[in-house]
Amino acid sequence: MSSILPIEVAGEATGFVTPEPRGFRFHAASGRYRLLDGSRFPSPETARAAAQRLRAAQDDRRQRS
Repeated sequence: MSSILPIEVAGEATGFVTPEPRGFRFHAASGRYRLLDGSRFPSPETARAAAQRLRAAQDDRRQRS
């Protein structure tokens, strides 16, 4: 049975990761994180960090508009 591990950033559900033989696969919970959907990470922590960076970049872009 696979383990599903939720990933959150700033209290927002970004998606979840599932273990694979060579790491963890990210599954986006919303369109905001679809760029990461299907990506493989070495750990849940690195998936969370990637989601956090993506959110920060999107927020920065919105503030400039």
